[in-house]
Order: sequence, then C-alpha cells, then structure tokens
Amino acid sequence: MARGLVPYLQSAHASFSGALLLAFSVLGALGWRNRRDRTAGRQADFAAARRHRQLGPVLALLLPLGYVAGLGTVLVDHGIWLFYPLHLAVGTLLLIAVAATVLAARHIRGRVSPWRTPHFVLGLLTLALFFAQALLGLGALF
Repeated sequence: MARGLVPYLQSAHASFSGALLLAFSVLGALGWRNRRDRTAGRQADFAAARRHRQLGPVLALLLPLGYVAGLGTVLVDHGIWLFYPLHLAVGTLLLIAVAATVLAARHIRGRVSPWRTPHFVLGLLTLALFFAQALLGLGALF
C-alpha cells in the first residue's frame, strides 16, 4: 500500500524542495542587495534587511523537513535510504552549509562585523549546493 504513495511522496518532496529553493533564492537576493548597499556606503534598505533576517531562520528550520521527506520517500520506494548516494551527500552538505550560515549570522554585530564575509560566502555555497541538489533530484525523478 505504501508503495502506491511513492509518486505522491515524490511530487510533494519535489514541490516542497522547489519552493524552498525559490525562497532561498529570494533570501539570497535580499542579502546581496543589503551587502551591495552597505559596501557602497549607501543607506540600508531596512525593509529588505528585516525580511532577510526574518526569512533566514524560518527557511533554515524548513530545510530539514525536505531532507527527511526525501529520505522517507526513498526508503518507502526502494527500502534503503542510500539509493541515491550523490543526492543524499549533496543534501547533507546543504544542511551543514545552512547550519553554518545560521551560526555565522548569529555572530554578526554592526556594519563592520568580521562575520559578514563568512556569512556571505556560506550563503553563496548554500545556493550553489541547492541548485546542484535540484538538478540531481530531477535526474532521480526521470
């Protein structure tokens, strides 16, 4: 009976993760705008900065749901969660990158915090991993 749910579980996982990728892309665009304004010496867009600070932790908490959903879907479908090892490895690295990004963000204090650059680099790494993960996921579906 559970195997009959696999196409629905796959669609739900792909849809949820795709929505997260889109949301992380928006988060990155907000962060990039904030960084660009700050490094250019322009007045910060406080609304964009606030959205970035509010959205980041929410997305960081939602990402593990997509990870677990993917594990569960593969387990139901194939009986082993290591069936797509590269997709699993990149997903695990993505979780680690997001956790590191959140930790770096928690240390940011003021406009010239030394933690801003690590946060920026980790954010770029997160986006790159997420896009790679999406491509690997599409390859697993088809």
